[in-house]
Amino acid sequence: MKKADLYSLQALRLLREQRAAAHLGAQRERCRDSHTELDQAREKLRLHREQLAQEAEQAVGQLGEGLSVSEWKVVQERLKQLHDERKALQADADNAVLNLETEEQARKRLRQAHLEQLKKSRAWQNLVEQRMRNDARASEQRDEADQADLPVKGSPPGDEQ
Repeated sequence: MKKADLYSLQALRLLREQRAAAHLGAQRERCRDSHTELDQAREKLRLHREQLAQEAEQAVGQLGEGLSVSEWKVVQERLKQLHDERKALQADADNAVLNLETEEQARKRLRQAHLEQLKKSRAWQNLVEQRMRNDARASEQRDEADQADLPVKGSPPGDEQ
């Protein structure tokens, strides 16, 4: 294989390594975004639970004061609505957890692939360097052999010393 081919292959390997690093960086960003989404979903759920607790306490207070049947139905409907909203927010939080886990697994796979790519790249670089050293050594040996075959300056051709 020619030196130019070796350099081209090495350049391709470096491009693959850079692409893998870019993919890994993008995946890390997606993981951060997923973490943020999860934190936001959990915070919304926490705030909603607080609101539910406050409204439930108010309903209990109103019960002590006495409520009409229609007022009691309104309170029950509101508490049911809050309960349904809590379920939806909990589902959002659960989906955010699942999304984060999926993104983390993808990041882990990309990281492993990137490490393998680095390992291959280093091995390839070692082979290229070894090939270059061998070529340089062979070139030096040819030059030395060519110089040994040349007649010594000042002596007639065919006259060996």
